[in-house]
This record gives sequence, C-alpha cells and structure tokens, in this order.
Amino acid sequence: MFGGMNPDIKQSIAEAERFDTVENKWEEIADMLEGRGNAFGAATQEKVFVAGELRNGEILNTCDMYNTSTNEWNGNSLEAESVRRCLHTEVAAEQSVFCVEMLKRLNIQRKQDYLCDITLVSRDNSEFKAHRNVLSAESPFFCKLLQSDMKENREGIIRFEEISGSVLEDVLEFIYTGTVEVTQDNPKKLIAAGYFMIIPSLKTVSGRFLEGEMSNSNCISTFYFAEKYDCIELIGNSEKFVHENFASVGEMDEFLSLEAKEVARWISSDEIAVEAEASVFKIILKWVEHNKSERKAAFEELFRHVRLSFLSRDCLEGVVTNELVRENYACVKLVMDATVKMATFASEDDLPQSPRKGLETRVILACGGLYTFCYLPEKNQWKRLPDGSTERNQKTQMLTFRDQLYMFEEFSQADKYDPVFNGWSMSDLIDVSADSAIVTVVKGDMYAIEVNKPVGKSTMKRFNVELCTWQIVVEFPQGFRSGSCVVAGGSRLYFLGGSAPSSASYVATAERFNTVKNQWEEIADMQQGRGGAFGVATKQKIFVAGGLNEKNKVSRRCEMYNISTNEWHFIGSLNAWRVYGSMVCLNGILYVLGGTKNNRDRLLSVECYDSTEDKWIEKTSIPVEKYTSGNKDTFAGCVMKLSKGVLKKPNFGTEEEMKPVTSQTGFGLSSGSTTVIASLLFGSRASAARVVAPIPVFELCDDDD
Repeated sequence: MFGGMNPDIKQSIAEAERFDTVENKWEEIADMLEGRGNAFGAATQEKVFVAGELRNGEILNTCDMYNTSTNEWNGNSLEAESVRRCLHTEVAAEQSVFCVEMLKRLNIQRKQDYLCDITLVSRDNSEFKAHRNVLSAESPFFCKLLQSDMKENREGIIRFEEISGSVLEDVLEFIYTGTVEVTQDNPKKLIAAGYFMIIPSLKTVSGRFLEGEMSNSNCISTFYFAEKYDCIELIGNSEKFVHENFASVGEMDEFLSLEAKEVARWISSDEIAVEAEASVFKIILKWVEHNKSERKAAFEELFRHVRLSFLSRDCLEGVVTNELVRENYACVKLVMDATVKMATFASEDDLPQSPRKGLETRVILACGGLYTFCYLPEKNQWKRLPDGSTERNQKTQMLTFRDQLYMFEEFSQADKYDPVFNGWSMSDLIDVSADSAIVTVVKGDMYAIEVNKPVGKSTMKRFNVELCTWQIVVEFPQGFRSGSCVVAGGSRLYFLGGSAPSSASYVATAERFNTVKNQWEEIADMQQGRGGAFGVATKQKIFVAGGLNEKNKVSRRCEMYNISTNEWHFIGSLNAWRVYGSMVCLNGILYVLGGTKNNRDRLLSVECYDSTEDKWIEKTSIPVEKYTSGNKDTFAGCVMKLSKGVLKKPNFGTEEEMKPVTSQTGFGLSSGSTTVIASLLFGSRASAARVVAPIPVFELCDDDD
C-alpha cells in the first residue's frame, strides 16, 4: 500500500507497507520519495512502479520505482500518462506470457492423459484425450455438443468419420497452443476440419499458406475452395488475385473448365484487370473453342457481358465479323444497339455502361507551352507527362480523338500524344490551322470549321479516317461569328455567342448544326452575350461559362441549356474571371481550367462545380510553377484515358525525364477496311472548341452577381 491522505493534516503521505498473504501479517518497507494521493501502480519483474495523481492538490508527472530486493525507491521523471501506458503494456505482455505458458502446461497434461475427460476418435480409429473446458472455450461446435444430451456427451467419446488422425492431432495442437505446422499436405484438410469444428482462426492460418502458394494456374480453384469452407480472408485475397491477373488466368485450364454461369460471374465483374475490353471478348472465344460443340449455345449469354461501348472502332469491326457473332442475330443486335446508344450520349459519362476499374483511368489533361500535366481528381493528384515538341499558345486547340491527344497550332501544324508510347509525334492532320479553324469531335468523327475572313464565309469539314483526308460537309455563306464557343453534344454542334463580322459586340445568339441531316436548327438564345466563352455537353445539358459579355468585359457568369425544354438558366458563377478557358466533364463533375483573367494574366486555378450547392469550388492549381519561374504560358484542358502504366510513373519527373519524347512509330491515324457496321461505330467524343484572336487587355465585369 502506498501513500494516501492524512486526515489530520490533510496532506498526502509517502508511507509504504505490504501485507504477506501467506503469513497473514504486515511488513514495513521504505517510504516513497514523495507523498502521493490517489496513486496507481503495478508490479513486474521484482519491481513496483507507482505514478502519482495528487500531492497537496497538484497533479504529479513523476514515477517512483521500488526494488523489492534492495528495499529502495528510485525516482523517474516520465509523464504519468506515458508511465500508465508503459505499465499497461508490460502487464498485458506478462498476462499474455502467462496464458501461453498455462496452455502449454495443459497441452502437456493432455498428452499425458492427466485430468482429461473427453476422447476424440479419428476415421482411422486413432484416439486423442482432451479437456472438455478447453475444447469448449475455443470451439462453438464443442461448446454446444458438450452441453447437450447427445450420445457423444454422455459417453465421453466424439468420432470424426472425415478427419484423419494426423489432422486431428494438428487441430488439438492448435486449440491448446494457437500454433500448427502447415505443410504442402495438410492446409486444405485443416481448413475443412476448422470449418466443421467452427474454428475460424485455424482456417485463417491455413488459408494464408494456400495464399502463398497461389498462381495463375490454381487461383480459381483456391477461390472456390475458400468459398466452400467460408474462409473470409482467403476468399477476398484469391478473388483479388484472379481480378488482378485475369488476362492470364482466363487462358488457364482451371478457367477453361468452368461452367458457363461461373465464366459469366467473372467477366461481369467491374474489378477484372484487362488491357482493353477486347481481352474479355477473346477470353470468351477461347472458352467456347475449348469445347465448341457443347459451349456454342452459351456464347450469346456470355457476349452480353462484353462492354461494347468501350471497344475501339477497329475492334468492333472485328467483333461483328466474327463467326459466332455473325451467326447469332441477338449478338449482332447487341452491337447495333450499342452503337445507337453511343450516338445519343454526349460523353462517356453518359454511357449506359461503366468501364472496368482495371482499364485505363480517365484524367484531365492541362497543356501550356511545352508542359503537359494530368490531374486525377479522385486522388487530388497531378502527374507530369512528357513535354511537347512545340510550344502551345493561346491559339492552340486540343482535343482527344481515337484515344490520342491532338494539338492544333498555327501554320497548319498538329502534334499528337500517344498514351500507349507515352510520347509525342507529328500528326497527319497538317492542313488545319488553329489560326483559322475550330476543330472538334462529334460522335467519334473529327470536324473542322474553317473561317475564310476575306471572302466572308466558312466551311465545315469532316476527317475521313480511311482516306486520311478532310472532306467538305457544308459551307456557310453567311460567315461565322468570331469568338463563338463551339460545343459538341450528341450528333449536334452548338454554336454559342460570338460577334458578327460587321459588329464589335458579342451576342447571346445560340444555334446548332445537325451533323446527321447536315442542317441548321434554331434554339433559344443565351441569357447574356458571350465571346471567348467555354463549355461542355453532358446528360442532355449544355454548360457554358466565362468569356466576354456584351460590354466586352470578362464575365464570371455560367449558364445551363436544357436540351429537352429548350431553355437557358443561370447557375452559380465562377470564382475567377476567365476568358478562353476550358470546361470538361469527368465522372459527371464539371471542371474549369486554363485561359486568362484579362488576356494578360494567365490562370492556373482549377474549379469544379458542386451541383447540390450550385457553386464552383477552387479544387487545385496547375503545378507548372514547380518547374519554372516567370513562366506565362496559357493552359488549355481536355479529358483523356491514360493507362495504369503511365499513371504508375513517379508523381513528378525530373527535367531530364520530361524532355520531349517522340513516338518512334511515327504513324498517324490508322486506316483499314470499311464495313457497313463500322461506319456506325465511333470512339471518343464531346469536346469544346473555340476561336481565338489577338485582343487587348480586358476589363473585369463587376456586376455579374
């Protein structure tokens, strides 16, 4: 007993004493170094530790240690809470050692048949003695059985017809000691025994051995074994292994031997990692060919799990000409339906199917000067990509086409970034100049609107991939409004604002061009005039923001056009005044980036739109200033898919690593055979484009809000 309060003087005291429970008498020991009230302590390894709480009303931060062999106290200046944690740790460790040692002694007694009261008999008639209370404490199976009126409990003998003697001995060893020797021969037997006796920890330990032995050739059987015996940890880890290695697992005999319903289970998962959706189609074909006569009937059902919306145009052409698809009307219709659905949506965010998580990740690209960055919103992380071969400026236009990034610059020059090679090369599209044309993508086709100012007319062209050339679609004898924002939505091009050649002010006029019927369609005018604005289409709505208003001042206001009701409505304003910026939609969220504040001060901030709160939030900034000081390059942005290989590179490369990388292939847009169905199939879409012209420094509009 240590310290306490003296009621006469109302002070804590340092007296210490101890009581011998064997001799039933008190013994004097040395007093503590200082008085303590409401102290706490513990004994370990022939020492007693006391940490005080109160002394004369003050909290102590010291600890005293009493050596029982020398009858001496020593002081310690550790914080009381630290001492408390240390003591609790030591006590817990000591208790753990105590429990282990006790179970070891019980296990020795079991093997010596000392005080045993139950007999376990294996299928080979090996007998093992044990203690009822130990078995019941570890296993709900034994706990219930040994409290019942069943024969086994009455006779004191439990027979296991499916468990061998060696396995039963291992199980008992685990129950008594918590350890077991798992070898190549016994993990599945131990798991089966653990399942029967309801010992989850035994299944976990044995399952970890199987996990270590897992490979592409046995992970499927491991998963189904884990499912059969409810091995929670092994189920999760083996399933993850199959998902992460699915491209290889799908070629193994275990997978090729599965029933159709199990194949469907795997290929329908979002989690399988494949280089492209085409890999899933190839795996289905291989599974069918493994026993074609019997499995051909299951092809249609499996084909329904191929996410056709994410196949490339060339791949879709190969799919629809495949024998199994061609001979099955339902499969052909699936391809046709997929192409029609793709045509009715403005962007990949609106597609009826979602991409598999193991495929490419869609990111926001930001390009300015020689720099190229990509932004991953879900991680709020920037990564630097290889530098371009030529500098981009305010007139540069960028878009994604057939999973590649194209940069259209002045003097009919175009660069192309190929994410497969993670490098830049010259593009074949060299007869379109950003100085005199707007370039955009509609339903997977690339369009260019060329402005011929001297003659006052404009021409719309479409790029023919097969011939690798531009073809005229229609001419606009009335000319084109300078500074218009052009947004691709579905099969239509929306032309928003701008100024007529004969006028210096920007108008609110909006119209659209139907690329299927090749004709203009009238729509409602915007709420305010705009020039140099930027926008995007998503979910049957058109969003436009910023630019210059009717007074030629930079605006922060944003509006939304509802295609179904033909109405414009204002939404929350941007945080920054912005002209000639970029608006993109990624995973259903709008982002604004790039451009300038007044045609002189470039903007690096990135804003995202919170539709619930109807406000824009500054999310991040383009990190160009990490690499250069005094840089004034203007940035533009778009959305693109990048492979995991590219994204796994370091977060920020060195200047040497990021020097321009030129693709060694040098190839342009691929050409191939044309089929009727291929003309309906398209890849990337929805991109906003704009006309940029040299203009003076702008004033900021202060009456938007």
